[in-house]
Amino acid sequence: MFYPVRIFKPNGKIKKEISSEKLSERYWQEFNDAIRTNIQISPKGRRPKPEEVYEPMYDATYFSED
Repeated sequence: MFYPVRIFKPNGKIKKEISSEKLSERYWQEFNDAIRTNIQISPKGRRPKPEEVYEPMYDATYFSED
């Protein structure tokens, strides 16, 4: 369920209103397009797996105190 969205002009008057049906239709269209194009949809707050964690590569001699 989506709530209707109102877009206002700078003077405070309503420019346009997008209904919940239009928002729902747009969401599901984008969702289906993402599935068709095989885009990975990750859940919110997903933590990276250990093999996905970036290991910095640097020369240890650069940081030496010599």
